[in-house]
Amino acid sequence: MSAEEDRERLLQQKRDAEAKRRERLKRQEKAAVKNRARVKAWAEANPERVKARRDAWLAENRERQREHARNYYHRHKEERQKAARAQNARRREDPAYRKAEAEYAAGRRDVLNEQQNRRRSTPEGRAAHNAEQNARRRVDRRLHKLGLPPRPKHRWTIDERLEMERELAAADRRRWKKADIAALQDELRGIRGETWWQSEDQWRAALERRIEAQLEYPAKLAKAVEKFLGTREGRQLHEDVRLDAIARILRGAKPYPSLDAEARRRAQEVVLDRARQVSRIAPSARREPPTEGRAIA
Repeated sequence: MSAEEDRERLLQQKRDAEAKRRERLKRQEKAAVKNRARVKAWAEANPERVKARRDAWLAENRERQREHARNYYHRHKEERQKAARAQNARRREDPAYRKAEAEYAAGRRDVLNEQQNRRRSTPEGRAAHNAEQNARRRVDRRLHKLGLPPRPKHRWTIDERLEMERELAAADRRRWKKADIAALQDELRGIRGETWWQSEDQWRAALERRIEAQLEYPAKLAKAVEKFLGTREGRQLHEDVRLDAIARILRGAKPYPSLDAEARRRAQEVVLDRARQVSRIAPSARREPPTEGRAIA
C-alpha cells in the first residue's frame, strides 16, 4: 500500500468517526428533549409532589440555596440595578403613575402622620428625628456653600452606601504624597477665594512666627487643637469633614488623604485664626507686625 493510499484510508477513518460522533450527539439531544418533555408533563400532572420535593430539598440545603441566590444576585447585580433605575425613571415620567402615587400618599396621610407621631412620641425618638433633619439641612447648606449641586433625592441603596463607606475608608488609609496634598491645598484656597493670602507671604510668615512664639509651637498648639476638637464645635467640624469627603467623592474630586488629619488641619486653622484675632493686627501694620501681643488661653 502506497503512502497516498494509507493517507486516504486514515482520512476516511476520521470522517467515519466524526459522522458517528455527530449521530450520537443527535440521538442524545433527541433523548434529552424527550426526557424534558416527559418530566414537564409529569410535573404538570403532579404539582403537589413537585412542591413537596422542592420543599424537602430546600429544608436540607438551605445554605446551598442561599449561596446560589447570592451568586445569582452578584452576577446580575449591575443589570438589575440599571433596570430598576430605568423603570423608576419611566414611572416618574408617567403622569398616570405620579397621579396614582399622589393619590396613594393622600389616602395614607393619616397613617403616615400617625407613624411619625408615634416615632416622635418619646424623647429618644424626637432627638433622633431632629438629628436626622439637622444633618440633612447641614448637608444642603454645605453643598450650597461649596457651590455643588443640591443633594439628590435618590435614596441610596445599602450596596451604594457600603460602596461609599469603602471608598471613604480607602481614602482614609491612603498615603498621599506632598504633591497631592499641595494640590488639595490649592483647590481649597481656590474654593475659599483666598487670593490675598498668596500675595502677602512676608506678612503671613511674620504673623505665623509671632503666633507660633505665643503658642510655644508645636506643643501648645497641639494641646489647643486637642482641646478644640473635644468641644461641641470640634465635633461639628469632624462631621463637616465627613460630609465634605462624601461631597468630593460625589463630584469626582480626589478624596481627603485622612479624615482625622483633615479635621486636625481645620482645627489648627481655627486656633490660629483665633490667635490672630487676639493679636489684633491692623491691616496697615501687616508689613511690620508688632512683636508683642497677648497669648491665647
